[in-house]
Amino acid sequence: MVTRCSIKVVTKSDIITIFVFMRSKKGVDLSVCAYCKTKIDEYSRTVDHLFPKSRGGKLSNSNKVPCCGDCNKLKANMSVVEFGRALSSMIFHEHLRHKETLSKLKKIKINVEKIIDDRRKK
Repeated sequence: MVTRCSIKVVTKSDIITIFVFMRSKKGVDLSVCAYCKTKIDEYSRTVDHLFPKSRGGKLSNSNKVPCCGDCNKLKANMSVVEFGRALSSMIFHEHLRHKETLSKLKKIKINVEKIIDDRRKK
């Protein structure tokens, strides 16, 4: 038996639906990446799961944050805590090579630590 995988094309209305749903979260600025705090427009914005869906994370709003594509790729399927640890390692190794990358990684690390602290308070 052969099964076929159907690929759903994500339309602009699907993206709008996701972010209207996320707006119910208080204090979430959808125009800023939760990790690097850069401005993102409606076309470059992605939804990141703090605890990945692929590893049993919930689909609830409390598990979602707006994110730029670069940070979403960098985080991959790590939890936010694992991402914080990975950033520490990346900062250590980038220290010798790329000053510009280093400053961005440090900025992301600070914001990830804030997210972790906020989740612990809840």
